Amino acid sequence: MTHPPLILASQSAIRATILQQHGIKFDIVPASIDERSFGELDAPGLAKAKALHISAKYPTHWVIGADQICHFNGTVFHKPVTIDNAIHTLQQLEGNTHTLLTAACMAHNNHIIWEDLDDIKLTMRQLSLNKIKAYVATDMPLQSCGAYCYEKNGKKLFTHVTHPTESIQGLPLNQLLKELLKLGK
Repeated sequence: MTHPPLILASQSAIRATILQQHGIKFDIVPASIDERSFGELDAPGLAKAKALHISAKYPTHWVIGADQICHFNGTVFHKPVTIDNAIHTLQQLEGNTHTLLTAACMAHNNHIIWEDLDDIKLTMRQLSLNKIKAYVATDMPLQSCGAYCYEKNGKKLFTHVTHPTESIQGLPLNQLLKELLKLGK
């Protein structure tokens, strides 16, 4: 029995790498969604919007949508884009426990057929300004919410995390793999 192809509706290189490392075959078709138009903590809504946007164009495919939101103390930390913003973000997070919401879903024929949300707690070490600047210069986490690349040296910034690495990097992988197995992918 052959199954429709799988699409990752994301530009995230790390999400693609995670799927590839687990032997999953898929195509990448990024969804052009205005993320700033969603509610501040709506990672599930963003993931669904991405999956449905691509599923409408490819209704016979299985489409994975995913997104993350980093927040602490009432502030949402978007992708910093600049070095100064990354330093400022890390100054606010250092020494504290913040939340990273990682949402993923799968759409088929323009309907959401599966969804999951990991509510991750990460405790960051106390860091001096010099250590923060050195970290930012090394990893350049300008396209990562929270201003850290957990898949690189960012892992060293934390004393405690509550979920597996893949969840922190952008996919609730264990649950996604279970769903793909059900589908025979």
